[in-house]
Amino acid sequence: MKGQWFIISAVIASSIFLGISFLLKDYFIVNSAVTARSNNDFYLNSIEEQLNNIVRNTVTNRTNCINLTANLDEFRTMAERNLASKGVFAKIEYAIVQCAPNIVRFNFIVASEDQVVYNFTTRRNVSEFIG
Repeated sequence: MKGQWFIISAVIASSIFLGISFLLKDYFIVNSAVTARSNNDFYLNSIEEQLNNIVRNTVTNRTNCINLTANLDEFRTMAERNLASKGVFAKIEYAIVQCAPNIVRFNFIVASEDQVVYNFTTRRNVSEFIG
């Protein structure tokens, strides 16, 4: 008789522990996708690094900035479309100051529903930039 009560109490206790573990399992799961969704500063730093690489590595002459303009326009289009497909708003503006050596001023913003990150060199606030 004692053995039967032991088995019954063991089944009840394990069922209770199993139920508690099912109730609490959502609190212990780490979802790394949440961090990637709101990681706009990573996008901003990546855009800045790529723009600097384009300016540094594009060959131009003193009278003609066609290569630099084409490379910057292509990157701007690709970056804005790629981030838009992820649900992130991005706007990139540039002004070429000098060719050979290449000097370019950039304004860009990266925004999602969680976070807004921007880097303005010639604008004072976001409303001037987005228009």
